[in-house]
Amino acid sequence: MQTTIKSPISFGGHGLHSGAPATVTVRPAGAHHGIWFKRTDIALGDRMIPARWDAVNRSPLCTKLENAAGLSVSTVEHLMAALAGCGIHNALIDIDGPEVPILDGSAIQFVRGFLQRGIRALAAPVMAFEVLKEVTVTDGEARATLAPSDTLRIDFEIDFVDAAIGHQKKALVMNNGSFARELCDSRTFCRRADVEAMRANGLALGGTAENAVVVDGDSILTPGGLRHADEPVRHKMLDALGDLALAGAPLLVIYYFGGLMPILLIFLPSTLLAATAGVWLFYVQHQFETTHWEEDHDWNVHDAALHGSSHYVLPKALQWMTANIGIHHVHHLYSRIPFYRLPEVLRDHAVLAEGNRMTLRESFANAKLHLWDEKSRRLLSFAQAKLA
Repeated sequence: MQTTIKSPISFGGHGLHSGAPATVTVRPAGAHHGIWFKRTDIALGDRMIPARWDAVNRSPLCTKLENAAGLSVSTVEHLMAALAGCGIHNALIDIDGPEVPILDGSAIQFVRGFLQRGIRALAAPVMAFEVLKEVTVTDGEARATLAPSDTLRIDFEIDFVDAAIGHQKKALVMNNGSFARELCDSRTFCRRADVEAMRANGLALGGTAENAVVVDGDSILTPGGLRHADEPVRHKMLDALGDLALAGAPLLVIYYFGGLMPILLIFLPSTLLAATAGVWLFYVQHQFETTHWEEDHDWNVHDAALHGSSHYVLPKALQWMTANIGIHHVHHLYSRIPFYRLPEVLRDHAVLAEGNRMTLRESFANAKLHLWDEKSRRLLSFAQAKLA
């Protein structure tokens, strides 16, 4: 089921790049609302910004969202990762400036706040995207690939010349709280030379040793060092999850819609019902007493269509729900006739309307027919075959 946070919670700090004070308040939202940012510092115009892929304005140092009016909010990736990692699908996020506060450079404060407030289930199923074909994007030596899988799994590999980072890789299946346990406390990182260059260009003005891991060659300049030996690659995975959350729906398969119970109570019964109805319709429209069967040399497409398919006379409601599939003999005779024209064919051609008619009640008797009798040219039940 879809979820939202139980009650509002606020986080205050400074923007990583702007250095400006910033406060975000994450508020509950209803089903199908999604994640939206609201710029509370703007009095007029469109203040709403969707946390969605089509609102992304490409920025090299952070993830930036922008609405049609040109209003933006940046550095959203840590907050989006926390929402996705905690399984929150709907929220309204008030923000009093153009940049989300960096906090300690990770997502742990967001996660702790969400779990403290609690997460509320909503009476609506989760819609998710399933990746069907491998997609790869390259940018220089960097490469990102989305591949089909039966779960959400992130594999990440980085390689830096600085020995303090070096070559790191990690793979993680994103379920059962793995984000909160493994990734959420990993901080953003950068090289000392990059910090100096960014500040010279008016960026990273809010970056400090308290909210980023700074490296210089083989040295960690941040007091206290790393929280994990592979903290840099973990943080890249955190960023990736936040960016994937901008798809607008979870990139998950059916099990992660809510666990085993939704599968047993919703997915499995509905699938069995639909499959049973589909199999029955296919079966009964060809498996009836006076159906048609011929050897290859005697087979004729028109005879097979007209005499080997039934005219299943269904109640109006079922006829509408099945798109007139009961007019099966006409469908086989000329499959290019659209389903909504099939009743007109019967109206204009009485011989087709009367051929191979079978009512819903009569169709149930066909379930016992299994054997083709060449002499009588009919389908028989096992009991009838014994008497023949």
